[in-house]
Amino acid sequence: MGSDDAVVVEVGGWVWFDGGLWEVGSLDARSVTLYRAGQVRRVSLSMLDAGTLRSEGAEVADGGSDPMLGVELAQLSKESRARLELEVEVLAGISSAVSQGASQQPLLVEGAERLGTTARTLRRRLVVFRDQGLAGLVDSRSTGQRSAKVDRRWVSACQRAMREATFESTPSKKRILMQAKALLEDSYGVGVVPIPTYQTGCRWIERLAKGKYTFGSAKNRRSVAERPQGFFGKLRPDAPGEVVMLDTTPLDVFAMEPVTHRWVSVELTIALDLYSRCVPGLRLSPVSTRSADVAAVLFEVISFQKDDRSDKDSGASEQPAWAPSCVPQTIVVDHGKQYLSAHVLGACGRLGINVQPAIPGKPTDKAAVERFFRSLRESLLENLDGYKGPDVYSRGKDVELKGFYYVSELEDLIRQWINDYYHQRPHSGLVVPELPSERFSPSEVWDIGVQKGGVLRIPASNELRYEFLEVKWRAIHHYGVEIDGRTYNGSAVNMYRGSRSSYVGAQAGKWPFFIDSYDIRWVYFRDPDTEEFSSLEWEHAKSLNGPLSAEAAAYAKEVASSGDRRFDPETEMRRLLLEWSRGEVLDRRSKTLARRTAARAEPLVAAPVTSAKRNGKRKSPHAPGAVVDLLTRRVHAETMIENIEAEVFEEYYKDRPEGAGMETLD
Repeated sequence: MGSDDAVVVEVGGWVWFDGGLWEVGSLDARSVTLYRAGQVRRVSLSMLDAGTLRSEGAEVADGGSDPMLGVELAQLSKESRARLELEVEVLAGISSAVSQGASQQPLLVEGAERLGTTARTLRRRLVVFRDQGLAGLVDSRSTGQRSAKVDRRWVSACQRAMREATFESTPSKKRILMQAKALLEDSYGVGVVPIPTYQTGCRWIERLAKGKYTFGSAKNRRSVAERPQGFFGKLRPDAPGEVVMLDTTPLDVFAMEPVTHRWVSVELTIALDLYSRCVPGLRLSPVSTRSADVAAVLFEVISFQKDDRSDKDSGASEQPAWAPSCVPQTIVVDHGKQYLSAHVLGACGRLGINVQPAIPGKPTDKAAVERFFRSLRESLLENLDGYKGPDVYSRGKDVELKGFYYVSELEDLIRQWINDYYHQRPHSGLVVPELPSERFSPSEVWDIGVQKGGVLRIPASNELRYEFLEVKWRAIHHYGVEIDGRTYNGSAVNMYRGSRSSYVGAQAGKWPFFIDSYDIRWVYFRDPDTEEFSSLEWEHAKSLNGPLSAEAAAYAKEVASSGDRRFDPETEMRRLLLEWSRGEVLDRRSKTLARRTAARAEPLVAAPVTSAKRNGKRKSPHAPGAVVDLLTRRVHAETMIENIEAEVFEEYYKDRPEGAGMETLD
């Protein structure tokens, strides 16, 4: 420490403070009393800074360019630091002995032999040590900052060229170097700025591109460019259910739909509680995600699901549901139309749920959800048959030839993985402030949050599930209720046939009916007097063996009415389902509708009739619910055809044993 690195403050002395010269009147351990031209100021010692305080006649030390001693020592290697410590020990011993009256020259000779140097060199080092201390002995060649050997203007041009390539196709290093050279020639002229060699330029742009994926994945490059450039803020909820994030991603695994027996892409929609990282709701959708799927996920979030293991005899009935449930305060969603539809916003408004759209192009807004998708892929999906990798470059050969899962089976596997593995393992991102060194699982943090907060929002009534169904406004006629060409009837509307409702506005006089777009066999009506929900059955529902979506019904009507024949709803619905069961689906839209219908295991609201139960332990992949009956019929029909063909040939050869003139063409 030099003489300018400290300021002496004493009573009667003068100091330069706050732009003027002050006399020190009194001094204690915490404050100083200063006098100047009739002014008195009492200043705490914490306010006195070397940059604003200096003794009379002293210059303010400019230490901005001086390196810090701790930084210099940290740059030394172990060998250099050990030699420096030995040198300090020798020089300190010589200084101490000389101050006590010993002769300096013999000590220098002895010390030089110990250090392996000359006495003359050691004398110079002793002078530096007395003047500058330990900092003067540090070898500047092994410390400090390395100066750039290329022109800074060339570096700036390379950085600009890489920024311009952020949203373009992945460039090569040669292209970046050529663009940087062109920028320099346009700005300063040809040959003004020195250009490094190609090898040196490649080393520099590799250093400049580190962490930016300039020469790597274009997707990662855009993601890095769109993330916040400064400090990463975080949403820090204080209780479970305060912030729930919803997101959808295509799964990196093939699935099979049971009707047409073709590969189908699936999308996973989840709801993730940010406080505990629990997943209280999910839905696996074939082809694409719709607003009805998002509403189904929200319905699952607020509904306490029964644990499938409760049927066992091991006392599992006392175990909690597979995922915690509550009514969230805020949900964070994308700007997709399936999230911001009137269907979803209406249900959230009825339950008092705030909807917060994420910032477009900012994947960091839902980083916790993206990390969950990665854990799902690395822990489960890549171990399944049919895994195709995160992109086409990671896809294996003949992935489709391996085993497969139906959509409903794949959803069951994901639920089981979440329940038995993800919710139970310690999560590195979850920390309880009272126990910072411990690691807790999502289910444990959920329980801790509920117990600490003492508050949990739950649905006030089971009838709130109808809020997640689409609303159709219709009049009640004497023959029933007509929705999209389908007639529904039931005793619940007997008192209101031909009457107008008390609703006003755009739907004045009409009645609201709730319908599940994945199962249009029933609609639901709320009695305005009793406020109870009742089901109205479609007049042709009994002719169907399974759920029928509104999209499939509309397409069947379109196909039937396109010809020169009269449209009969019952006949066309039977024909459509029969074609799907036989695999006679030809055009693209029919295949898509078949996949949606076959993959949907059960409707959002349970049907008022007894539904088919799933088989127990399966021996081969199967479809759920009513689709199983369709596949069984297909096998039965194929067997009947084979039997009929055998009988035809048998009868033919019985009358014509010679078999002349009989050929079979395939």
